[in-house]
Amino acid sequence: SVGALVQQRVRAYIVDENLRIFGQSPRFADAPIGLIANHIASCEIGNLVWWLTDDNPYPAEYIARMSHAMSVTGAMLMIGRLDEVILPAAGALAPA
Repeated sequence: SVGALVQQRVRAYIVDENLRIFGQSPRFADAPIGLIANHIASCEIGNLVWWLTDDNPYPAEYIARMSHAMSVTGAMLMIGRLDEVILPAAGALAPA
């Protein structure tokens, strides 16, 4: 289906970008960088599909901020760069 093809291409793009960004990072976990990149892609796509199909009232910007904060924080922890994560202040992620 067209939806599956779009999802596959978006996943590949997200994985490629994360491999480019995180590929040179030293890792402190025993996880392949490809697994971490696929984790981020799965989180982002899964949350987007949930938002689109579950009749959610949340604005796109809110879903994007929340998805990014959740998926990237875990990845940064796995590669030993959690100290570089700057989380928004309490309430900053709340929907407008």
